[in-house]
Amino acid sequence: MSAYYKGELISDQFIVPTQLSQAPAVSQIGHDRFRFDIEKQNEFTTGVRVVINDIIEDKVIEQDILFPMDAEVGEDIEIEVKKLEPNKEYSFSVKYLTKVGTSPPSFVL
Repeated sequence: MSAYYKGELISDQFIVPTQLSQAPAVSQIGHDRFRFDIEKQNEFTTGVRVVINDIIEDKVIEQDILFPMDAEVGEDIEIEVKKLEPNKEYSFSVKYLTKVGTSPPSFVL
């Protein structure tokens, strides 16, 4: 598959990242943040979009978090979601980011 960014061909062998079967397991939870690990799926994945649902206020927050430039395909990357409000109940899903868009979202955790 060909992929273009701002009218320029970036690859004629682009691989669309696949949907995660579930949101990643949270490894640490703080009063205003949480962390999880996610695998860099392929060479075209540049990071993740975390879609956070404030369950009480029915509000959606999105955070784009980029992988380190030296991250290798198949490597587990620790993602930290910050700037959450204390004493709130959240659910979240994750999409892979690429230069040309996102993967479908994971199921909500």
